[in-house]
Amino acid sequence: MKLLYKAIDFILYTNLWIALAALLLYLQTSFYFDKHFVINNVAYFVFFTTIWLYSLHRIVGLSKIKQSKHNARFSRIANLKNIIFITSKLAFIASCYFMLKLDFQTIKAFVIPGLVSILYVLPIFAKGKRLRDIG
Repeated sequence: MKLLYKAIDFILYTNLWIALAALLLYLQTSFYFDKHFVINNVAYFVFFTTIWLYSLHRIVGLSKIKQSKHNARFSRIANLKNIIFITSKLAFIASCYFMLKLDFQTIKAFVIPGLVSILYVLPIFAKGKRLRDIG
């Protein structure tokens, strides 16, 4: 039973679940326009980029929370921090690999959403704020 809990924590807290949802949304959209499902380099790019971006968000979020304020959920996430970090690194490498396989027009289409996503996660504004912290 303990192994099952660890597997569920891994799926949830390494953001595989969210990446799967992003992949399915991409596939649904491609089906809507093309009338067939295509798992191509864009699909892989969306999947792996979602993993590393949400993992980066989780790592930054954990660093902003004081240890004394951890509840059970945050403690579970904190225990998986190394696994989240490794998963994020591997997903980043895979994301870069699949980005290199995309044509220039597709890459251009991802630039603005990508920048907004990075600004949403990284604390680069005054007082360590992220875009999500600005009202």
